[in-house]
Amino acid sequence: MLNNTLHNPILHSETAQRQETLPDDVRRLLVPALRTAERKNAAGINFFSRKGFIIGKENFLLEPVIQQIIDNAVPQENLPVLFYGAAGSGRTHLLQGLKSLSSRQALYFTSPDFLRRLRNASATCSNAVFRRQCIAAPLLIIDDLELAAGRASPQSVPQQNISLQNELRCILDERCKNGTLTLFAADAFPDRQYNPDFAERLAQGTTIPLFLPGFAVRKFFLSEAAVHFHLSLQEKALTEYAEKWTLSLPQLYAAVSELYLGGNAAGNGRQENRTERSREPALSLSEICKRTARHYGCRQADLKGPSRKKTIASARCIAVFLARNLSNSPLLEIADYFGKRNVSTIQHLIANVQKRFAADAALRSELFQLGLR
Repeated sequence: MLNNTLHNPILHSETAQRQETLPDDVRRLLVPALRTAERKNAAGINFFSRKGFIIGKENFLLEPVIQQIIDNAVPQENLPVLFYGAAGSGRTHLLQGLKSLSSRQALYFTSPDFLRRLRNASATCSNAVFRRQCIAAPLLIIDDLELAAGRASPQSVPQQNISLQNELRCILDERCKNGTLTLFAADAFPDRQYNPDFAERLAQGTTIPLFLPGFAVRKFFLSEAAVHFHLSLQEKALTEYAEKWTLSLPQLYAAVSELYLGGNAAGNGRQENRTERSREPALSLSEICKRTARHYGCRQADLKGPSRKKTIASARCIAVFLARNLSNSPLLEIADYFGKRNVSTIQHLIANVQKRFAADAALRSELFQLGLR
């Protein structure tokens, strides 16, 4: 078993200073260094970006490979490096973490972006210039490679995808000769979905499978997400959810957000006995209205008025949601305060925000900045 106390430059020094205690079968890699201003407003930063890349025993093979990439020590004969796994396994999160922590200047493309750039270069007769840029880049990253694969049979692959794979093969050959690092991510190991020559070249490098999180990672992540949402989850509840929710980490995050919003995510009607939402002292409706109006640059009267202007309606929706969650006022009082509206209208506005809450990181950031805890 790997030693959690092993010196690992992949881990940010701030984490080491906190001497974070992790379960024996969980690792946290690629933790970004946050600037002072970012630490003060940590709620406004993407949760996954702040937490780094969390792995369990099912993905321990990743650790030495990531260390080699960070140290620029991947042997030339092991190039390129391909990470492959199902949706939700963290492929894009991993590549973006490597890009942000790398000391090398990186070019990052999804395969559709790369194809678009290739078309533009062809239209402007600058193919050679674009190719030289890709060959010379200290680090080249291509995400969503499966989108360049086409259908199962090579004979039926669209011509544009064949051109893309041929171009990538030429660039890859030159980069491997130069010993420069290229990272790919795809949903599966390269097979007959790809141009045979390109698939063979990928397979000659380092191919690392990414597996969906196991029980230990799910349980650890659920505990962190619960803290993020100011939920108190008992050990029994954490264990039960981790066993039952065999999901990806983004899906687990969405599930915890549903618990936060009071939904019955567990489906058994008993979760409220096991979760306790931490609450700040209640705010008055006037304070919530004032805070929201200032944040969105509108007047308090606009939030209470009849305006259906998109920016005003959106701000009003947020104000009503905050009123429901940060004040002790009943729905009838909230409805009366915000323009003597019907209770059913207020319920609709609240439901609209709840529906977007789990999937919209920007919305969560704004709500946290406005005081939602």
